[in-house]
Amino acid sequence: MAKWVAREHGTDRPQKIREPESGLAGTLTLMATPLNPRQRLAALQRYAALSGEDFTGQNLVSARTSQLRFTRCSFVAADLRHADLDGCSFRFCDLSGADLRGASLRGAHFAGCDLRGADLRGADLTDAGLGRVNTGRPPYGLTDITGARLEGAILRDVRHDDVIGWRSAVDHIG
Repeated sequence: MAKWVAREHGTDRPQKIREPESGLAGTLTLMATPLNPRQRLAALQRYAALSGEDFTGQNLVSARTSQLRFTRCSFVAADLRHADLDGCSFRFCDLSGADLRGASLRGAHFAGCDLRGADLRGADLTDAGLGRVNTGRPPYGLTDITGARLEGAILRDVRHDDVIGWRSAVDHIG
């Protein structure tokens, strides 16, 4: 007899389903195992938008995403080592102290983000954009990489516009 697992789309709530092979009248309620944060990110469709999500301190090692759009999300001290964040957009997100060692951030965009103390050693930032968001109020949502570690990071064709700490971070790696 096959086991059937079902959950309502986008939630971790159980869903009532009919048992197709048993011929029993009635329904069964099956409990779905909740997705961990890494699985939840991987399950999202391409270009999905997340706003105000809290991934603080989460284990997101080797997470795979599909060009997601993050707005005002917290990744403070999150473990994103070797994560695939290619093409993702981060607006007003807090990635301070995040471990992004070896992460793929090709074509990612960071606007008005806090990357202070983030560890980007060995990360691939090819074609990434770091900049600001015009909020209408000075300092216009500047991205801050003060104290970020960039040793061994791939910085080919990185675009940066008014990034706080950029010069000191780049001078530190030589």
